Amino acid sequence: VLGHPVAHSLSPAIFRAFAERAGVPLTYTAIDVRPENLEATLDAISEPPWVGVIFLGSELMRLSNFPGSGK
Repeated sequence: VLGHPVAHSLSPAIFRAFAERAGVPLTYTAIDVRPENLEATLDAISEPPWVGVIFLGSELMRLSNFPGSGK
């Protein structure tokens, strides 16, 4: 999950618990990303093993080029 601030997000713990219970190997991490650093961060995580991104907060989603972002 990408956001700023993001430390309060419960998503990593929730998704890790679901994955563990389902027996699915998963790394789910909270990464604090300021809007001005979004493009560089997305470039850095565009290669495997990254397979998805969740945005915490509408500002990062709006700035991204992800489907549904409005860009």
